[in-house]
Amino acid sequence: MNQPSQLHISSPNGRLLSNLFFRADRSKNWLAFMLPGLGYTADMPLLYYSKMLLLNRGVDVLQLMPATRTEEFQALDGESRRNWLRSDMLAGLDAGLAQHNYVGIVLVGKSIGSISIALGLPAAQSRLPTCVAWLTPIFRESVVMDAAISCIGSSFFLCGNADSTFEPDQLELIRKSNQGAVALVVNRADHSLEIDGDEERTFQALQEGMQAFGRFLDRVIH
Repeated sequence: MNQPSQLHISSPNGRLLSNLFFRADRSKNWLAFMLPGLGYTADMPLLYYSKMLLLNRGVDVLQLMPATRTEEFQALDGESRRNWLRSDMLAGLDAGLAQHNYVGIVLVGKSIGSISIALGLPAAQSRLPTCVAWLTPIFRESVVMDAAISCIGSSFFLCGNADSTFEPDQLELIRKSNQGAVALVVNRADHSLEIDGDEERTFQALQEGMQAFGRFLDRVIH
């Protein structure tokens, strides 16, 4: 794996956006944007192995880390938070796509990261073919639902049915409305795709989830 670099990414209000940019060894000219959860960092299993799957398939990866845990962000109302996330996502898109003449985009969001990719999806789709991986998305957010239903490209959903943010009716609505959506729902898995008190099943859940994501990528990355 090539050593990552940091891009200079500044939002319209002057905030510098923390990031790491990884170049694939044998590029297929696709770029992935990866957004972590509030307490689930890019180095934790779901995102670490998602990055590995992408790089192994020739996809460059830009990890974007909005400052969602800061007091400034937490003090904002919902609309102001969405504006913050949207501006960071759009700045990240511009900076990432400037690195190469890419032919496609993969958006990967975990938890609150699903809000960021939902907010950035229209801009991404307007520039290049775009597919989306929603890792334990926050279905109760209308912006996530609207984006998931209207997504033009293929979508992959990885969920656990013991996750308090999982809403099976919402996922079913997405699948009925968007023929490009596929999903894996892991029995007894929580918001981190872990099974409480069961190490072996937790490891199996991670393996099943990443294998399903890998199969999805094999279908959409050419």
